[in-house]
Amino acid sequence: MARGYIEAHRETLAVVIIKDGRINRTYRDDGFPWIEPQCGQPAPADSLAADHNLPPGQISEMEECEPDTWLGEHGARQAEVLSEQILAQQGGWTTVLLHAEMGES
Repeated sequence: MARGYIEAHRETLAVVIIKDGRINRTYRDDGFPWIEPQCGQPAPADSLAADHNLPPGQISEMEECEPDTWLGEHGARQAEVLSEQILAQQGGWTTVLLHAEMGES
């Protein structure tokens, strides 16, 4: 479903699936920069996903974050603005929606 959501929108999006604080999967639009933390690594410490206490089924507000929170150094230079939103789920799962506003290349 994450891939379908990304493909259906014109925005530059990525979805990160987290289980028990660690990245399980990532899906990103072709134009979205590479996501720096890789599968098996913990969610970035300064991300909404790392330390949320939302009950299952609750969705956070879309919040702007520093691009280098989720993107490598190169990707952070490409994105002018990066925003993050999370959906808390049962069983230790969290879904993260990332929206990047890309700079002119």
